Amino acid sequence: MNSGKKEVNNDEEMWELILFVAEPENIGRQRVERLNQIFEKSLQNRYHIDLICLPENTEKAFQYDVIAVPTLIRLTPEPAVRIVGDFSDPSRLMSALGAPPLKNG
Repeated sequence: MNSGKKEVNNDEEMWELILFVAEPENIGRQRVERLNQIFEKSLQNRYHIDLICLPENTEKAFQYDVIAVPTLIRLTPEPAVRIVGDFSDPSRLMSALGAPPLKNG
C-alpha cells in the first residue's frame, strides 16, 4: 500500500534539517543528540541538523513559518518536509521524513 510519501533513496544525497525548540540551547542540544542517534541508524553521516532556539531567534521562526515547537524541517532533499510535535517514535519519524528504514544496531 502506498501512503503517498516518497522515500528518498539517493545514497549520496546530504540531508539538511532544522530543529526549532523553545528550550535553552543546552536542552535543545540534548534533543539534537537524540535525533542524531536516530538519523545515524538510517542516514549515517549524510545529514546535518541546525538547532534554532526560540525566542532568541524569532526572525528564523518567521522566515520558516514556524508557529509551534518543536518543529523539525527537512530542507533537502526536496521537497521540504515539516514535522511538528513528538519525535519519540523513531520509525514513525523517519517514515514521515521519507528516510530509508532504520537499521538495527
